[in-house]
Amino acid sequence: MSEPVRALGAGRPDVSELFLAPWRELLGDSLCLEVAYFGLKGTGPGSLRLAARTLKLADRLGVRAVVDAGDRLWDSHAGFVKDTHQPFLISYSLAKGPERSDPLDPASAPTGRPVYVLNECYRSSADISKHWKITAAQWPDFQAILRWMRTPGIQVVTLHDGQVRNAAR
Repeated sequence: MSEPVRALGAGRPDVSELFLAPWRELLGDSLCLEVAYFGLKGTGPGSLRLAARTLKLADRLGVRAVVDAGDRLWDSHAGFVKDTHQPFLISYSLAKGPERSDPLDPASAPTGRPVYVLNECYRSSADISKHWKITAAQWPDFQAILRWMRTPGIQVVTLHDGQVRNAAR
């Protein structure tokens, strides 16, 4: 967790504001705070309490609050793929869920970070290249999602040019 998030989790928005000051100076109006709720209890990442505190701090500082930027970007991606890839796309799905402290135990404690599993199945390897070329050139959110996926704590799992071993409907 970052210092501003730890301070908010501890109920200290004043300290969080101090930690954000250099970022406000550096980024100006580009600074935004992401509000994320993953159904977790307490005051840590993914909790409703921290999400509410983050939203309140954004309002207090007069900065933009972004509610789950990942969902907005993935919705944009799904719409773009649906509109442009039908001739060569077999299937598309995106699953999102909480990362678990033990990935093999669904009852283990959540870490507070989301995991996204992207599954795009194309007719051929050439179609995968076509997807990347079209998406990079035409999808307005392409650079934004690349930046977002590189955000610490974000995990996106995808496979390029693999083969479907098993599938069920």
